[in-house]
Amino acid sequence: MVKPSLYAQKRLAWAQRVDFGRPVTAFLINAHFASCCCVANSFGHVRRTPGGEFADGHLIRTSDIQQITDGTDFWAIYTRSGSYYIVVTFDSKGGRASLSQLIKTVLKGFHFTPGGLH
Repeated sequence: MVKPSLYAQKRLAWAQRVDFGRPVTAFLINAHFASCCCVANSFGHVRRTPGGEFADGHLIRTSDIQQITDGTDFWAIYTRSGSYYIVVTFDSKGGRASLSQLIKTVLKGFHFTPGGLH
């Protein structure tokens, strides 16, 4: 588990007040993109269990990303499992660059995993 920085706490509080137009699965801090997924610490996860699964600050790996959208203040990702995540902060060691690289790869003709292959 990770405790968010003061900066991440402020952005997280802000993001949790925004109406994204659909239910948010979780808010992600320290996001890093690799192999068509996102690895990040999640907060406010809707599937949090009493046993601690998906507890605030836990590191998660999303399922394959199907769509990425750039909102005014936050990036949103839609995953193969139907989850909708909001990226609150990026990992300080290349998180934003990893998203840029994923987008460049997609623009060159790479396609996310189609639903029928899962």
